[in-house]
Amino acid sequence: MKKIFSFLVMMVLCVGLLFNVAWAEATKVEVTFKIGDANYTVNGKTVKSEKPYEVRTVIFVPINIISEALGAELTTNKTDKSSTVKYNGLELKVFVGKKEATVDGKKVTLKEAPVIRNLVTMVPIEFMADNLGAEITTDEKIGKITFSKEIANPNSIKDYSMILKKTRKTMVGDSYYNWSMSLPKTLKIENRNFNGTNTGFTADDQSYMIDISIRDKNEDEDLDTIMEKELEFTKDYTILDYGKHESNGQEYLTFTYKDDKWVYEDRFFIKDEKVFVLELYIADPGSYSEKAGYMAVVNSFKLSYVKNGKIEDLSDVTGDGYRLYENKKLKWSAKILPEWEEVKEKNKENVVSFKNGEKAEVYISMYSIEKGLTLEKWVEDEVKKINEEYNSKFVSVTKIEDGVIGDYKCKKVYTTMKYLGEEQYFCNIYMLGDKYRYIYGYVMDSDTYNDSKEKSKVDTMMDSFKFAQPNFKDVGQLIDPNKISITESYKKLKSKEYKWYVEIPNSWSSTDEEKASEELLWYNSSDNNMFFQLIVLDNADVREFISYFEEYQRKEYKSLEIVKSETLMEKGTVVEKRVYSLSDGKSMNKQILYVLSKNGKVYVVAAGIAEIKDTEKNNKIIDTIWQSMKFE
Repeated sequence: MKKIFSFLVMMVLCVGLLFNVAWAEATKVEVTFKIGDANYTVNGKTVKSEKPYEVRTVIFVPINIISEALGAELTTNKTDKSSTVKYNGLELKVFVGKKEATVDGKKVTLKEAPVIRNLVTMVPIEFMADNLGAEITTDEKIGKITFSKEIANPNSIKDYSMILKKTRKTMVGDSYYNWSMSLPKTLKIENRNFNGTNTGFTADDQSYMIDISIRDKNEDEDLDTIMEKELEFTKDYTILDYGKHESNGQEYLTFTYKDDKWVYEDRFFIKDEKVFVLELYIADPGSYSEKAGYMAVVNSFKLSYVKNGKIEDLSDVTGDGYRLYENKKLKWSAKILPEWEEVKEKNKENVVSFKNGEKAEVYISMYSIEKGLTLEKWVEDEVKKINEEYNSKFVSVTKIEDGVIGDYKCKKVYTTMKYLGEEQYFCNIYMLGDKYRYIYGYVMDSDTYNDSKEKSKVDTMMDSFKFAQPNFKDVGQLIDPNKISITESYKKLKSKEYKWYVEIPNSWSSTDEEKASEELLWYNSSDNNMFFQLIVLDNADVREFISYFEEYQRKEYKSLEIVKSETLMEKGTVVEKRVYSLSDGKSMNKQILYVLSKNGKVYVVAAGIAEIKDTEKNNKIIDTIWQSMKFE
């Protein structure tokens, strides 16, 4: 079922195959420069601007360089000579010629006043770094200064690195998952995935790291079963300690082990059908001590969160029970249910989905608008693809609706798939912006779809989608690979020894290149729903082979029905053609068999189509392959 679902998503929804990603990689924003040099390196790119300079140990840089590096909004007011930077809910406002500035409306005093040089507003970089949660480092040898900022999760509405740098609270936790621990000033957040089930911390000096992960408890799983698996895993290490303990009113399992580079301590907790895993990594095995500062941190971990204002809350779950997912560069957002997992390909910024296990999925893709494309034409083409690629007995478009999102018209296409005893329900929302087009959609299994409460939650996610027009200079062209029009070409294969010739679609591939030979070919379509096979036999009889083939297939399948039996005069000889319907008890698949005798050999040509792809278009492909065949 998973394969069929993936094929439908790839063809119908144009979001491609899905890849599981457990961690959201941290984003690093970095600006490097030298005093008196107009060249800045901004996130790896060289940018020219007004030269940075220093006044009484205060370093000045162009305010636009820092704001653009962060993707922040920068506005200027000529009347009061002010510049305002808005970033992740923070607002910084400075005034040319004045040491007075504001941070979220509160007055602060700068060491030196901003100035204008050659129409560029120059501000103290220390003020920007302190309030944006960034670091300033200097390489004294070469005079290079670096403004750097780690962003634990760029799609969260919270800027975790900024929060933890500025906080005065001594504890950190998650009010949604109900955990907390102490927060020394030397510990910073390194990574956090979107649904909050993985959070990583690193010491400033890289001496230790702490990872906290959360997952659903498996049926019959307890600390004893976890101990068995952990023991098997740690056998390849030097084991220092293990056992069950109790702290803060919670029982947990500990395994401590090491190699030549690290000491590891894994702690396992179970509560509310969740397994919490705290992993401590210590960089120097020789420095490991049960009395070290990092042990005080891990010992403070507890499965509770008290809303007393003393804990810095990492949870970004809003009051209505959703997380707001923001793609700040592409300028779209959507509300996502708290425990749904973000799934995306590492190298694709314009495609993402969110999964609730195998029950439901919501996905978003964004591409440039092709020349001449209209909303009506786009949807018409998508529906045509469904009808051409999928058997209407199993996959059908049930409804098309017009709608509006913001200031833009949209079309909603509803599709139902009933196959292999399961039902899947799809809804795609197609939208055209000014330069980019969007597909926002869902797929649900029948249980979720027919549960009005659960379906309503998914509908809320769908209704929450918003987008604005991103800066084309920042984003550029986003090409949809499914829209690249390539006429299907065929590769020519032949055998001098066995005197056969055939043309196979270039998109098809051999199932086993190593075993492929001139007397045995087997090719599959790219989605594995169609195949072609050629076998050359010596000392065989056509009728006997057909009987053997049918007997073998009856053993392999629960049922075999001969749909058609023909004797043809083709390819310069007599060809026996059979069309079969084969069933494994769940699905029916078509197989077409051609058997002929020529040149003292028996040639067996077999082709097949999965019933969900049994359409006129795909049958024509099979026929084209057969018509191309020659036997000298």
